[in-house]
Amino acid sequence: MNKYNINYIKLLFEENANASDSVAMSKYMKNKFKFFGIKKPLRNVITADFIKKSSNLSEKELINLVWQLWNEDEREMQYLAIDLINRYFKRKILDIKFLEKLIVNKSWWDSVDILYKHTGLYFKNNYEDKTLWNWVESDNIWLNRSAILFQLNYKNETNEEVLTKIIISLKDKKDFFIQKAIGWILREYSKTNPNFVVNFIEEYNITGLAKREALKIINKEKY
Repeated sequence: MNKYNINYIKLLFEENANASDSVAMSKYMKNKFKFFGIKKPLRNVITADFIKKSSNLSEKELINLVWQLWNEDEREMQYLAIDLINRYFKRKILDIKFLEKLIVNKSWWDSVDILYKHTGLYFKNNYEDKTLWNWVESDNIWLNRSAILFQLNYKNETNEEVLTKIIISLKDKKDFFIQKAIGWILREYSKTNPNFVVNFIEEYNITGLAKREALKIINKEKY
């Protein structure tokens, strides 16, 4: 069987499926996805050869393979797609429309939050890209969340003006994942510039979950 054919890797997953873990993993993800029931350590072993041999594919073929995996029902197939992206596009910029397609399909925190490094690579020094601001204005919370989080690992390269503009635009959305993302990005940036975070929270009246998350490190260091 062609080792680039997703049926090959799916067969390996099926051979190693665990029914009880499948139920538990699906429940953990609010029953939004089916699982073979294969935890990450075993999944890494099963997919290692498949991922290694995928280096022979062209960029277009890799992207097509990722999208085929993304459209499978079992969540481990999306995890494999992300593993491929993380390995072969670690420093290479992916098309933002393709990333957007991944974000809005099969959407949940376990996939969306891993993609921030790739959206961050695309948007870095490209803050005027209309796609970013379309995400901010979107009714899709996962695009909103991705817009908030793309600077998560920028540290001292964080554009405070852009960060401020995005958070102000979204801070009144009461959705848990939006508020959590605001807190997360501010908490992460507090490692670099705690004064900015403290002043930002006060100036823009950041409250509730977002505030609690944002101040976790700062409050801990006070004691």
